[in-house]
Amino acid sequence: MSLLVLLSACGRIGYDVLGSSEQGSDPADPGVLSDVGFGDGHWGEAEITTNTTLVNTYFALQSDASAGQTFLEAQSLDLSFLRPGDLLMLWQTSQGDNATRSAESEALSFGTEPASAGRWELVRVRAARGNRIDLGTKLKASYPAAFSQVIVVPEYTRLTLRGQAIAAAWDGRVGGLLALLASEALVLEGELSVKGAGFRGGAYVIDPSQRSACTAIDESSPFGGRIGEGAATALYGLGASGRGNLMQGGGGGLCNASGGGGGGHAAQGGQGGRSTTAEVARSEAPEGEPWSTKRTNS
Repeated sequence: MSLLVLLSACGRIGYDVLGSSEQGSDPADPGVLSDVGFGDGHWGEAEITTNTTLVNTYFALQSDASAGQTFLEAQSLDLSFLRPGDLLMLWQTSQGDNATRSAESEALSFGTEPASAGRWELVRVRAARGNRIDLGTKLKASYPAAFSQVIVVPEYTRLTLRGQAIAAAWDGRVGGLLALLASEALVLEGELSVKGAGFRGGAYVIDPSQRSACTAIDESSPFGGRIGEGAATALYGLGASGRGNLMQGGGGGLCNASGGGGGGHAAQGGQGGRSTTAEVARSEAPEGEPWSTKRTNS
């Protein structure tokens, strides 16, 4: 059985086991992308017996890549290890800060049509020198450098996996995806994993105030816990705190001893927890009235 594996911890790319297909690149010009199928197998046969083995190389773009363009510029990276015919995957992980406001209750939206986060395509290397990669074909879509990455995709003939192949952890620019091709067989006796490699949780912040009855959607830190990261990655960090979710990024807890809101992948993040069990549940307080005016023992 031939295999194409695309596992994503940051977006909605799936895991596919496919049937037979035409494969490879043009022998006359290895940079030309024909039907990729399950790859041309030029990485040969491999066996993975150890845990936490990275099979992909990742790099960020130095400049935006436009549709129709036939080259890429990598950010501060020597690409001399690339060879003509190597397969690359371009993937736009996020869509910046124009996505949504905190605690938006509508369906997830990136604010543009069509949404480009999650867009990806495969291209082959024609030549690589310095930080520039010449491609054998034109790009079908555009990829903003700030929110996109490039992944080198290995093309095995046969891969025997007795250990664990993992994705590099998402660091805000690259990582979070595992991709490989096997043209003849994958012997899966181990694990393909992207566990813990996706969007980042809100950073831990100490709040020494012991304050309670906080209410704000965007409660400032340290009274509001940091919001987890979602596809609106530009909003992640010091300025995002409080109980309101930001797309899949779950809201933080508020003030003393409250829980955070879940989120991640395709799910809309929750809106955090109340301060203590003595505080009123958010749904029971009249609109605009502080939680502390009403008590519950639940």
